[in-house]
Amino acid sequence: MEQKYLDRINKISNGNARIAMMAGEIACDANRIEEIIDVSNLYENYYGHVFDDLVLDLNKKLLISLGIISFLNAIRLDFIDPILPFLQEEGITKDEFIEMIYLLHSNEIVDICNDKAAILSDQCLANFVLKYLFCDKKIIKLSSIVEACFNAYREKTIFSINTLLEIFQNDELIEYVKSELLFLWKKLEDEESEMFFDYLKAFFSVNEMKTLIKLNDMIDK
Repeated sequence: MEQKYLDRINKISNGNARIAMMAGEIACDANRIEEIIDVSNLYENYYGHVFDDLVLDLNKKLLISLGIISFLNAIRLDFIDPILPFLQEEGITKDEFIEMIYLLHSNEIVDICNDKAAILSDQCLANFVLKYLFCDKKIIKLSSIVEACFNAYREKTIFSINTLLEIFQNDELIEYVKSELLFLWKKLEDEESEMFFDYLKAFFSVNEMKTLIKLNDMIDK
């Protein structure tokens, strides 16, 4: 198998042997790398049962809690202050959030380490949850979680956005992610937010021309 296939399968699988085997079978059968560009169905077939088994769509607070964990991948349970304003906007108290995390743990979706931190140890599952909750079902507005997490969890925020754009190379998904990033861009710019310039540096690629114009204006001043 050509190296370009192997590189793509490695990115898709994130160390999950079953995902790698499924992607490899598709690539071998079709002999076209295009067949493993958008892997939405592959992830859906492998992880869709998670939501079916828990009937998660009946509990929005549980979905939101899972979405936060998938976006950050890991979070200290004794330090969730940065996301408390976001939780409050969604009608979730700190105690309810912790309760939801333990419920997810009891269903073997989230791992809790020494009662100190919660983590989605399966990166492929985290990828699927990102797509399913933020892009497919839009349970959480993507621009809202980016704004809530950017300052305190900048690297994790950038990583999650890049994951959506690079793993699920679906035109509709890419357009949605970019539109959400541009929506927040305008909001921060209009509000003259202190985090705007750092945000621009992180996501300049969604509008390179506007970035150049903004930098030119700043230099002129």
